[in-house]
Amino acid sequence: MKTINSITRRVSFITLVVLLPLTAMAGCSHPAAEGFVMVTTGNSCTVALKSDGTVWAWGNLIELGFYDKQPVNTHKKPIQISGIDNSIAFAVGAMHFVVLKSDGTVWAQGSNNQGQLGYGTFFWSLGMDHVQGLTDIIAIAAEGNRTVALKSDGTVWGWGDNSNHQFGDGGSYPYKTPVQITGLENIVAIETSAKNLFAVKSDGTVWILGEYYNEQYGWTWTYDNFPVQITGLTGITSIAASTWHTVALKSDGTVWACYQSGSGQLSGGITEHNKFTQVINLSDICAIAVGWGHTIALKSDGTVWAWGRIDDTNNYQYTPVQIPELTDVIAISTGFMHTVCIKANGTAWAWGRNSSGQLGDGSTKNHSAPVQVKK
Repeated sequence: MKTINSITRRVSFITLVVLLPLTAMAGCSHPAAEGFVMVTTGNSCTVALKSDGTVWAWGNLIELGFYDKQPVNTHKKPIQISGIDNSIAFAVGAMHFVVLKSDGTVWAQGSNNQGQLGYGTFFWSLGMDHVQGLTDIIAIAAEGNRTVALKSDGTVWGWGDNSNHQFGDGGSYPYKTPVQITGLENIVAIETSAKNLFAVKSDGTVWILGEYYNEQYGWTWTYDNFPVQITGLTGITSIAASTWHTVALKSDGTVWACYQSGSGQLSGGITEHNKFTQVINLSDICAIAVGWGHTIALKSDGTVWAWGRIDDTNNYQYTPVQIPELTDVIAISTGFMHTVCIKANGTAWAWGRNSSGQLGDGSTKNHSAPVQVKK
């Protein structure tokens, strides 16, 4: 069994330009008694938590900040990452990795050129270190060079890249330590995309900070220094966002989507829509996730449905289709062009692009149908 140790050491580093990872993780039912219970994806890597508390990863682990561990960019099977314990959630940025622990503290490693590790410096870290000043955290999100956290009191905190005014402070300079995002209260869910920060309030309304496009939300292109409510959305429980499209899940189990749909990810054959529109022929959904050109939904019965460019071919689906190989699924996550699901029996299944071994089946062969992740 191979392991990667999390070694605390900081060095200055120039960040490489990489494609932004699109991450989401969700679950609908009780976790498996053994095996994998949670999964998070990066651009071309996957991280999963086992029921025994161990953390496993595969694919391009440079995205997790393991730059000194060569060759880390082609782990085709899961390897254990030691030195990370009591974790309950993960988030993967462009080249940084964030962990939420059961005691409500946040830990991070990797690239730090915009302060996205929250350590108070701009130095790269090759091992997990505590993000200072954060307690009682219940959710985390990361995108590019930015990290966001939700506290149990409903406040939202952010650090790192602020170039699109996502922190609502009127500036565009990065933050090396967490700052509270003003105007966001009673928040129950958060999401961050390349240019936006989304927050769902306890009343089911959705609020956005960052760059606003007329095509995306029906508003004039602008930056606002305060959160703006997305009109027409009520009863929302969670948001999943990529650079190209945004999807919202309502408490009644319906799914709503907006913005560009060159790959059919809005459903119904719509190529572009500037307001949130209901995804047709879809109900009883309990979790959603989005990739670069596809959307995944998990039903309360454990089945998985997908639309858009659902694999690494030109197989576009303009309405949701069931993935027939998958039943009894409890968690889903999407990377740039790959998808990973956890079944109730603790096994992990994946499909899509596999150039860095992110499907975990022991190969770098792309798969258009789910394959089981190797043990």
